[in-house]
Amino acid sequence: MTSSISQIPFEEYLLSLIPEEEPQTLFLPISYTLEVPGKRIRPRLVLQAYEMMGGKKPDTEAYPVAAAVEVFHNFTLLHDDLMDDAATRRHRQTVWKKWDANTAILSGDAMLVLAYEILARSQASDFRRLQEMFSRTAREVCMGQQYDMDFERRDATEVGVDEYMEMIRLKTSVLLGGALGLGAIAAGASEEDTRLLYQIGVTTGLAFQLQDDYLDTFGDEATFGKPIGGDIIERKKTFLMIQTAKIAESRGETKAWEAALATEDKSKRIERVKEFYVRYEVDKLIRDMIQGLSKQAVSLSEELDVPNRAPLDELIKMIRSLSERNH
Repeated sequence: MTSSISQIPFEEYLLSLIPEEEPQTLFLPISYTLEVPGKRIRPRLVLQAYEMMGGKKPDTEAYPVAAAVEVFHNFTLLHDDLMDDAATRRHRQTVWKKWDANTAILSGDAMLVLAYEILARSQASDFRRLQEMFSRTAREVCMGQQYDMDFERRDATEVGVDEYMEMIRLKTSVLLGGALGLGAIAAGASEEDTRLLYQIGVTTGLAFQLQDDYLDTFGDEATFGKPIGGDIIERKKTFLMIQTAKIAESRGETKAWEAALATEDKSKRIERVKEFYVRYEVDKLIRDMIQGLSKQAVSLSEELDVPNRAPLDELIKMIRSLSERNH
């Protein structure tokens, strides 16, 4: 993920930022979290936007921004895994499972503070715009997580598809939009170009999250990195579940649908719920939505008039691959 105009690999830069001071019981979980790269999608977006908008000093202007975004993202994962009672991520134990809940909370808090400390290292000319977008994005991610939690207390038929799309826009998509927008700001891009890149990221993020929902039910556990059917077991208000509940209600099949959800054996519950998804063709509907959002993001990207075309082509390739990924 090294930019052609960078002097050091981003991965090396990121890991060098983890504090080596005591108490290491606070910082070891941070190292544990960041040492497995995952996809590094968000920092890649920062660096792509920076380069396509003509940035020339990535080591001092863009790398701190990309690292801050990645540290913030991983902070949310520490807390999300705890709130979701998730035992594995990236084929390993989650922090709360490996250590304990208090460690996940405190090390996550330290990561949030560290993200802001890293962002402050950027020597971009308009740091105030960077800070404003970063802070707004961070706040909106928390808003999205709260909406997600609020949905847990509501019946699937009470949650509208529009509400769900707004929740995932906040919880997931704004961070992808923020990554592109922050990279543009770091490069000194205009407000219009920054706005357009931000929207491309948000649209891509919606496709990304819907694909994640799809894979949680229809993916391959070996490549997905966590157990399949977790959303069904937890009765999370995903697009699949909300849409299916509404179709069942319209067809007078709510009792049968609720009986499937109430199946005591978890593996059988997953299979019965999946049968409803397929019978109602909700699996096809979500795939169509993913493809439509991906095409919309690519269409928006074609409106950009950028100094460097190569990173834009790479971004378009990434947008398309996110809607086709299997993990």
